[in-house]
Amino acid sequence: MVSHGIHFVYGTISLQYALTSMGGGKYLVLGFLIARVSWAAVALDLGVYATHLEDRFYLPQEFRTKGSHVTGLFRLRSNFGLGRSWRIEPSLGFLFPWHGGADGNVKNFTAHFDLGISRPLLSFLILRAGPGVEWMGISSSGEAVELNNGGADQTRTFYTPGKFSWGYLFTLNGALVIQFSDRISLSFEMYFLDVASQLRRSIDGVVALGVKI
Repeated sequence: MVSHGIHFVYGTISLQYALTSMGGGKYLVLGFLIARVSWAAVALDLGVYATHLEDRFYLPQEFRTKGSHVTGLFRLRSNFGLGRSWRIEPSLGFLFPWHGGADGNVKNFTAHFDLGISRPLLSFLILRAGPGVEWMGISSSGEAVELNNGGADQTRTFYTPGKFSWGYLFTLNGALVIQFSDRISLSFEMYFLDVASQLRRSIDGVVALGVKI
């Protein structure tokens, strides 16, 4: 019986297997991949989140703020290494304050879960990109509301259902991160929502200050 072993190491990834020869035949008796992750401190991101950036360029001036809203972003982000340069950065963020509907009886809650992959471009500049999910919850108080029905003096009673509903969208996001120090960073980000749909596709933008805690 003759045994041969190969051990390959790259950064924090170790690949190892053993090949055994016995009676003229060769058998792979062990093969596994060990990823040794190195966790960094959790970072807190606080920033400004703007929805539907395309509306700010294509809609008339009086309708731009109706189609595109600006709100705050609160996000927790961590990372772990995949070699000398690559890192995976999972994050969970929430938009605040909660958006209210035009009738005042509906509240919209939005959260983002992202799984970014980052790599430094320069000593102070990092590129981050990856997939994500945008989760949206809608809460309605279930009341009768008087709304405009087409004319200046024409109104009609509408009824909002008293329930909570939710949905989600798959997103793609990209960011350029300026690293001022080991703890402080500033990111410029874009979220691409409903990428597969030509009619519903939209772009959101983020500017966020990150602090490791």
